Amino acid sequence: AEEGVGAMHCRFGWNKTAFEVTAATSAGVDVNGTAVTRAVLRPGDIVRVGSLDLVFMDTASEAAPVAPPPPPVSQA
Repeated sequence: AEEGVGAMHCRFGWNKTAFEVTAATSAGVDVNGTAVTRAVLRPGDIVRVGSLDLVFMDTASEAAPVAPPPPPVSQA
């Protein structure tokens, strides 16, 4: 297991109008470089889980520009 990533780090789901990500803990989940407890996802959003960046893509919508990657996380 990677440090800072729990067995249940976050959950992706459909809220009847859009896809969203919900953090499993109060520490939040990183979406586009900001820690949040819940976020509606738009094409190009980047969800970081540990050292892995997941780019949300909605193939049903027209192609959208991809958000620039967040700055690297410093290893202290």
